[in-house]
Amino acid sequence: MSVPRGSFRARLAAIVAGAVALRLLYVLVLARHVPMAGDSQFFHAEANLVAGGRGYIEPFLDAAYGLHVPTAAHPPLYPTVLAGVSLVGGDGLLAQRAFGAAFGAVTIILIALIGRRVGGERAGLAAAAIAALYPLFVAADGAPMSESLYGMLFAGCLLLAMHLRERRTARLAAALGALIALAALTRSEALLLLLLLGLPLTRQSWRTSVALVSACAVVLAPWTIRNWSAFDRFTLISHNDSTVLAGANCDATYHGPDLGSWRFDCI
Repeated sequence: MSVPRGSFRARLAAIVAGAVALRLLYVLVLARHVPMAGDSQFFHAEANLVAGGRGYIEPFLDAAYGLHVPTAAHPPLYPTVLAGVSLVGGDGLLAQRAFGAAFGAVTIILIALIGRRVGGERAGLAAAAIAALYPLFVAADGAPMSESLYGMLFAGCLLLAMHLRERRTARLAAALGALIALAALTRSEALLLLLLLGLPLTRQSWRTSVALVSACAVVLAPWTIRNWSAFDRFTLISHNDSTVLAGANCDATYHGPDLGSWRFDCI
């Protein structure tokens, strides 16, 4: 089912405006009282270190001991984007939390476009409304965590894949490969999209497959080369998967109140 084009845009704009207002309200009223810890503290501190020209160094060692130690504990794209916010004066936690509303707004627009392609304009508006109100989306956009940017890039990958499914050109394949790489530079598991999304769509043409993989490799290359130089060994994106595995696999997470969870002391 469809609605008039102008009406679709106007209704989507109203949904997005309401979603941004809701996220800013969450940041100003609730999220500001959530204590900083772990990954959120890492991203906030890392963004300000990058903005200050100190590079991608381990922020906790820098704060505790003044040690300048290179890090790839997390992929670099999210703190790099936050560093841009810091450079224009948004180096405080509140400003960086609020910036997530921009990612949320774009994500909702992309979800609406995906829904419209799948089920028409009414479905697109319904999907946008659900995304605007979904509590986990609101909380993720109001936290200084990479999930807000990752959600936007993931939705972009899905929408671009829909275009590629209809027009299997090398240009669209390359665009999808580059976007998958950007998502992987936000959360490294996004590389699975090459296997689950990109290659199945391009398997019928070696040109589109090569364009997909080559574009992904080109976007990843600068960070991977930096890692090789910093650590003197191959590190494609990050090494935080090792801490995830170590922190989730020990006696304390196999039994008792933290069953199935993650603990720092397990590392």
